[in-house]
Amino acid sequence: MQFPAPYRRLAAVLCRLSLHVNGGVAERARLTVEAATKRFPVLSPTYAAVFLAAIADVPYSLPEPPAAPPPAFFAALRAAAATAEPAPGGAASGGESEAERNGRVVGAAQALSCNLNFWRLFNRRPLWMSASLYGFLAARVHNASVPQKALGELVITYAGRALHPLSLSYDSEEYGALVRLVLELARPGGMGRNTPFRYTQVRGRFTVPLRAWWVCVAVLLNSLHAGETFAA
Repeated sequence: MQFPAPYRRLAAVLCRLSLHVNGGVAERARLTVEAATKRFPVLSPTYAAVFLAAIADVPYSLPEPPAAPPPAFFAALRAAAATAEPAPGGAASGGESEAERNGRVVGAAQALSCNLNFWRLFNRRPLWMSASLYGFLAARVHNASVPQKALGELVITYAGRALHPLSLSYDSEEYGALVRLVLELARPGGMGRNTPFRYTQVRGRFTVPLRAWWVCVAVLLNSLHAGETFAA
């Protein structure tokens, strides 16, 4: 079924309002976006991209009329996961105020957490499963307390829902690229300076053999939230 363009534009406006600095505005918009993707799951890739870009601090504008993201979006997420460098002292970047940055990241984290159709998308399509983890790894760029609290709550949800890689074959290029990046980030100094402590725990979790891939990811994400130390 073709979703009418005017409704897609309206949903796109609500998607952007989900990242509003005013928490009440953001919540109402987020609930409407959730209802739209529940009624029309075909919209999930279109709007999941907005929220992943927000937590990863990747520039992204919805196409007109709104549509699923182009391949360049996924490449940008992977690049951000590899190179994200938190600002000293948790400062906002790109001309944003701290309040605007906090609203954007908190709104995106909550939108991703509450939307079951986003989780179905992540678990059933290899490209999106990789994109979701790239987005989380890139989110280390936000090292202030407010965004990190929201991202920590997102991690709890991620670890609970990501039980098995339904869409990801162990011998696929997506799997190989994801493991290579995580192992690169796991080396000493791989995540750069000013990285929130929980992200440094990748080093211990991913120096073990990765045959039980999704168990490792679930344990990793739990440890990132808890900030615990693990020696492989």
